[in-house]
Parts: sequence; C-alpha cells; structure tokens
Amino acid sequence: MVREQAFPVETANSVPALVEFFLDHNLGKARTDYVKSECAYHLWRHACTGGKSTRSEIVKLGALQKLVETADKGDKQSCYHALGCLTQFVETEDFKTLIMAYTGAKLIRCLGDGLVSVNHPRTQAQASQILFSIAENPETTARLLPVVNKLVEAVHVSGTSWVKQVQVCTQVCQVLTKISNLEQELSQSTLTTGGYSGSKKSSARRDMVSLGIVTNCLEVLKVPTPPAKPKEEGAPDGPPQVSPEVAVKVAALATLHSLLDEPTCVDELRKIKGSLSRLSGALSIDSVDAKAHAAGCMLCFCENKQHATEIGLYRGAVRELVGMLSTQQEKGKKGKKGKKGKKGKKGDEAVSGAALCLENAAGLLLQLTVCERNVSEMVKEGCIPLLVGLLKAKGSSLAVVQYSTCILASLGLDERHHAQLLEAGSPPYLIKTSAPPEED
Repeated sequence: MVREQAFPVETANSVPALVEFFLDHNLGKARTDYVKSECAYHLWRHACTGGKSTRSEIVKLGALQKLVETADKGDKQSCYHALGCLTQFVETEDFKTLIMAYTGAKLIRCLGDGLVSVNHPRTQAQASQILFSIAENPETTARLLPVVNKLVEAVHVSGTSWVKQVQVCTQVCQVLTKISNLEQELSQSTLTTGGYSGSKKSSARRDMVSLGIVTNCLEVLKVPTPPAKPKEEGAPDGPPQVSPEVAVKVAALATLHSLLDEPTCVDELRKIKGSLSRLSGALSIDSVDAKAHAAGCMLCFCENKQHATEIGLYRGAVRELVGMLSTQQEKGKKGKKGKKGKKGKKGDEAVSGAALCLENAAGLLLQLTVCERNVSEMVKEGCIPLLVGLLKAKGSSLAVVQYSTCILASLGLDERHHAQLLEAGSPPYLIKTSAPPEED
C-alpha cells in the first residue's frame, strides 16, 4: 500500500500536473526512488504518444534536468525509465543545449556507467542509443571524451541478451569511430592553421589503444555470421537487409580502421596473434563497407615482403581482393585523392563505401605484388582485365588509377603476362618488351 500512497495516480494523465509533482515532491528515499520511477515512466509514455507538442511542453516545464538527476541518482528502474524518456528528446535543440551545459556532463557520466551495467541490458541499450545521438552531432561529440574508457570496455558481444548486446556493441563502435575521426580532423586542422593542439600526452585515440580497443574489435570479428538469405520473389528492390551480426563486424572494423593512423595502434595490431587471419576472414563478409575497412586495415598492417607473403597464404584472400576490383561505384560519386589505408568519413561525400573498397583493394594488391606467388594467383583470378577496366573508367579515383597503373606495370615486366595484357587492352607503355637484337 505504500507505493499507491506515494504516487498519486490521478496526476499520471496530465503533463503539467505530472511534471509539477515530479519536480516538487519531498518524500523519503525509498518512496522517492519509486515516485521518480513512476513519474519518469509516465513522462516517457506521454513523450512517445503525445507527439512534438507534448514533448515541447515537457521541455518548457523544465523536466529534462530532473530526468537527468533521476537517471544519475535513482535506482535501476528509475534510471531505465528516465533514460527511456530522454531518448525521445535526443534530436531536439533543447537536448543539445543540455549536453553542452553542466548537466550534460552529469548525464554523460551516468550513460557511461549504464553502458557497462551488464546486469541491466535494457539500460545498456538506452545508454548506447543516447550516446550515439550525442556523437552524431559534431558540436557535442567532444563531450564524450570523459567516458572513452567505458566505451572501450563496452566493445564486446557476450552476456545473456545476445540481440541487445550486438546492438549496443554496434552503436558503441560507431561512437568510438566518431570520436576518433573528430580528433583526427582537429589535429589536421591545427597543423594546417599552425595552431596549438594541446598536450601530446592527451589523446583519446591513444587512450583507446592503451585501453585495449584493438583486441576488443578483433574479438568482435569472432561473432558467427549467419548465411545470407536469398532474396524472396516479389520483394521490393533496394539494398539487402544487413544482419545484426554483420552490422557489428562492420562497426568494429570501422573503429579499428579509424585508429590505424596511430603508430601505437598498428604496432598493437601486429603484436596480436591471429590478427591477420581475422582481417582476412572479414574480406568475405557480404558487405562493401566491411570489405573496405578490412582491406584498409591490412594495407596499414602490410609493410614488408613477409607480411605480403603471409596475407597471400590465407585461403581466399587474394581472390576476395581481386573480386573487390569489380565493386560498382554509386553514380555521381567519385573517389577523391586517396592515401594508404584511406578511411571514409561522414560528411565527406566524395568517398562512398564502394570507392573506398576499390582504393583499399587496389592498394593492398599492389603491396602483395612483391611476392611472386601472390602475382600468379592474382593473374589466375583475372585481375588484368579488371585493372585495365579501372584504368580506363571515367569514374575511377586518382588513387585507383595510380594503384592500377603500378600493378599493370609490374605485370608488364614479365613476358608471360604480355598476351593477357594486350588482349585486355592495356596501354602499350605498361608492357616492357625485349629490346630487338642489334644488327651487325
């Protein structure tokens, strides 16, 4: 009977009365937790069903800060209901203002704690959703730096609630990628303008590496992937639906790829036994983005003939890379000038997933040509006509053209490949013929 007396049910259907009671009640702690939970629950219900005007009314009445306080200091149920209600406001300007204020730091700390609450998967899912929304806005992404350690800790797929864990891990990896890309952009703009970038000891990217993000991402790649479902007859045209298992692998690969500009990250990747095997296996994932990021990671990894030989020994690696050369680019999008292990970023519309896939595949194949066995397998898999096609295609990026030219020139040094090069229409200057004998 205590609970019924603690929360006046008649206030539940009136937003003003509910918010007023939520802000002004003064009860003992045991009852307060319950009342906070009930108030947050009913506000969540109104925010979901009442539409934009109801959400605006909740904001104007000043409930957002109380929801943050409830999530931060309440019990598990109160936190769950408060975060659930806050998810309805993440797209609003008022929520952005809250994040930029002092209250935002309190909420982000609470979200970090909720993210690693393995005994409450529903709260984890809500925390990851809100963190992802904060990271999506470039103006608020930097506010997440204090919880990088919690984000790295949450990069795993385990526990009793498999589906929620996969969803949480996917969103957490996407948040880490946003933070990594933001810090890289800031450091590059600082170098360009000649400004001061702060202490060299302070780097979220280096912190991620030291906290074990490389190992965590590689562990995510162990998640078993179900076979792709064939398209049903009569199904509408459009991109195929990506399974949660594939989505989490793509997100983990993107995070890993975004960090490989850090020398410590590359060193850590090379230290981990079996890392190349997992990246090689990722080339066969039925996703252009997964292939692009996996090839980019291997491109950064490969620095000598030993690495190139090792990559070529993995079953299907060369075949998958050659197959990636036939990836179709989206119409109207060209790849921009590339670099080794190039990463695509949101907002950089010049690079699509397909263009990134082509650039990293061609770049890695060029690295593999230092090994004769790899060259033979590349030719066997039909790389020559594909490379010539990329060389002549109007939509090919400068990086793809450069890589293709170098590979074809390398093949043109061996007379055994001349016939295939000529048949495919390779430019004559890429085919080195023997000098005619001098006349007496």
